[in-house]
Amino acid sequence: MSEKKWYKISLFVGICILINYAGKIFAQNLQLPLFLDSFGTVVAAYVLGPLCGAMVGMTVNIIYGILYSWTYIFYAVVSAIVAVTVGICARKGYLKNLFGTLSISFLTTILSVVLSVPFNYMYFDGYTNNKWGDGVINALERMGFNPIISHCAGEFYLDFLDKVITIVLLFLLIRFYKSRKKVQKNAKKRLTRARMSCIIHLVLENSLRSVAQLGSARALGAWGRGFKSLHSDHFLQAKP
Repeated sequence: MSEKKWYKISLFVGICILINYAGKIFAQNLQLPLFLDSFGTVVAAYVLGPLCGAMVGMTVNIIYGILYSWTYIFYAVVSAIVAVTVGICARKGYLKNLFGTLSISFLTTILSVVLSVPFNYMYFDGYTNNKWGDGVINALERMGFNPIISHCAGEFYLDFLDKVITIVLLFLLIRFYKSRKKVQKNAKKRLTRARMSCIIHLVLENSLRSVAQLGSARALGAWGRGFKSLHSDHFLQAKP
């Protein structure tokens, strides 16, 4: 692989990591019922494959864990599973339509809940560390629901909305890119046809001009021979 291509891949991966980190900080500061830390992960998984997407997602969790709390490092497993799931499903064509996109969203939600809830119990007493998710947990517990069901529901409340928005945005980005590429391809075809038309026009024009010049030269030659036959010397030579 060329050095230029490695540079482009490295730059792309860096941008995906920054998108994830910025989304996480944005959602946390505004106290949104979202995580917004997976868009760069799913984009990298779609473009570069599941392994690279997993690396992007895990890197964000590691950075956030180093800067804020080491407990978030363990959630890197969740990011990796999301990347692998999206990357594999994308290769199988699930992102070609909205139904497949929503199916991936639901699948990644279930996987995220199954993996996140044990970590929530290990480090946050089963809570999500998000006021919206924790609010759902408290409301269900007051209604008499089982704590485990309540904690799973609180995590599902956050993950489902987050994954649907993230993967639908990926779907829309793919559609926009493909439609733009198609427009550019059609424009290139029209430009190529226009150039070919110009070339054919110039060739025909030069050919007709050459034929016309050749015809004019022959006509002048015939006229010159006719004029010569009328000359007096030629007339006298013609007599016996």
